[in-house]
Amino acid sequence: MWMSDVHNLGNYTFVAGLLVLGINVWQIVTSLLVGFVLIYAGMNLMGRIGQRHGVPFPVISRISFGVWGANIPALIRAVIAVMWYCIQTYLTSVAVNVMLLAAWPGLTSWTQGAFMAAAERARQAGAEVLVLGCAGMTGLRRTVGEKRGLPVVDGVAAAVKLAESLVSLGLMTSRAGGDARPLPKRRT
Repeated sequence: MWMSDVHNLGNYTFVAGLLVLGINVWQIVTSLLVGFVLIYAGMNLMGRIGQRHGVPFPVISRISFGVWGANIPALIRAVIAVMWYCIQTYLTSVAVNVMLLAAWPGLTSWTQGAFMAAAERARQAGAEVLVLGCAGMTGLRRTVGEKRGLPVVDGVAAAVKLAESLVSLGLMTSRAGGDARPLPKRRT
């Protein structure tokens, strides 16, 4: 388990960034080894009681936090897992893109050209605004907007701004109980 926390694209990208900053290779290797050992020790200490008694972390956290309080560390771990998955997915897509462009430099015109052609077709069909549908298109907003003369809405930025506005207005989900109860099932 701890090896997956050590050997991943996030760490490789971090190391590459340290090299770009001009840090000595031996300093990087030494600090990585210290970090790996700390991760190894920490994960083994956290897992020791679970391994000894055969219960998972959320059940063990009930000892300290109670039955309802144990939801807090479980949710924190879930949010971290989702965010880390997003980071890994993004870094993997960038790595695959860089590898493909290094192997076949002509692909640059395909990716950007295809998107620009689609934007032009949308403009000719009467589109007055373009809405980017996924996070992978985030970097194209400014380029497409300038070259095609259309306002471009970045879906990720729009979602973040919407969440910010809901929080700043103090709005949350309804507590009125408007959801319908499920129909009772007939037992046979």
